[in-house]
Amino acid sequence: MKKIGFCLFVLICTGVAFAQITSLKTVKSGDWHDPSVWDGGRVPNENDYTYINPGHTVTVNANAQCEFLIVMGNIQINDGCQEFYALDISIVLNGKLEKSDLGIASSLLFLEGSLTNEGLVEMNNTANSAGITVKATGTGSDSIRGSGSTDLREVIVDKTSGTDTSAASRLTISLNNVKVQGVSNGAPPFITLLNGELELSGTDPFSGPVFTSPNPTIGLGDGLIIDNPNLIITGQNGSLTIGNKGSLIVRNGTLNVGTTLNNSLTYASNTAVTIEGGKVNVFGAFCPNSSSNTLNFTQTAGEIVVFGNHNSTAVASLDFANSSFTHHTFTGGKQIIVNPSTAASGPRDYRGPSPFATLVVTPDGLLQFGDATVVNPTTYNVQGVLPRFDFNPVADRTLRLQGTTTFQLDATIPIGLSAEWW
Repeated sequence: MKKIGFCLFVLICTGVAFAQITSLKTVKSGDWHDPSVWDGGRVPNENDYTYINPGHTVTVNANAQCEFLIVMGNIQINDGCQEFYALDISIVLNGKLEKSDLGIASSLLFLEGSLTNEGLVEMNNTANSAGITVKATGTGSDSIRGSGSTDLREVIVDKTSGTDTSAASRLTISLNNVKVQGVSNGAPPFITLLNGELELSGTDPFSGPVFTSPNPTIGLGDGLIIDNPNLIITGQNGSLTIGNKGSLIVRNGTLNVGTTLNNSLTYASNTAVTIEGGKVNVFGAFCPNSSSNTLNFTQTAGEIVVFGNHNSTAVASLDFANSSFTHHTFTGGKQIIVNPSTAASGPRDYRGPSPFATLVVTPDGLLQFGDATVVNPTTYNVQGVLPRFDFNPVADRTLRLQGTTTFQLDATIPIGLSAEWW
């Protein structure tokens, strides 16, 4: 009793107040802002659990907000609603959230939590000329998911970035039963990653550029996770940049970067790249924006394929920089350098990590030079730590060792391959 009294005394003296969470339910169809639509006789506010009952259609014609929105009937966002705020939204079986077919302007749905869809979500009008953009905010790890049919228009990820003491907040988008403007194969770009961590998951097939910018950036303390075996992110005419302390994790699926000369996957210092499966195809180079950058690199499975379509004299096609502070683990999967760089000088094709870096390299990881599409004869320039390597095919291939090259494992020069020390 003394503890309870003391707590009450503290709360009163410090002026701490708690918002009262209440619930409102529809009693009929009508306008969201019509008090007679709700059983409480008032319009929902930011503290309300708000239920749209089966058989009821609620139209939103002005800005609106609620704590939790549970849709068992139908909610329609019209042009008069420019912004709708909710913590969590749940569309139950036979429930529906939609943009008005007559809409000509876009609306913004601020989502601080998750959107769970077991019914139908239509974020576009019939002509795909206007729709609802989801802006994911907040500090939690949230998701857009569910077994219902979801047709998205645009998703802006603006959650909290990671720091030295805390992880970034995450938005996971399950691509199961998801389309973008009515399309899942060759879908238009729809994601803008401003802050936080984005995970693309699920198992359903999905393909498209995904990112609204041809030069997407994983910013300071932010991250991208790819974990859908049937996801293909198609390349655009641009580069992917991983900023300072940013991270890229590929578990399943295919990430394609670039379509033209010098389109590359570039990383800043103190970044982390983890390949646990799937495939990363880079048209230009996988490289640092400075040769002194530190990289926490781990590959246990999957493939990194760089096509070497770059002419930079500062980086190699597959470039792990030369910082002694790097942590480099290569214990499985394959790294393939297809074409030699056209650069006249510099590291050109392969720059492995420094021999003074923290290294875990085993024979299960393979570095391959060339493939059947490369015209002979061909010379590849290498330096730094070399893992187990091979050539495809071996005939008329030359391995030119530049500067300091360290064979981390036993190496055999096969018949038909020339080795030069430069």
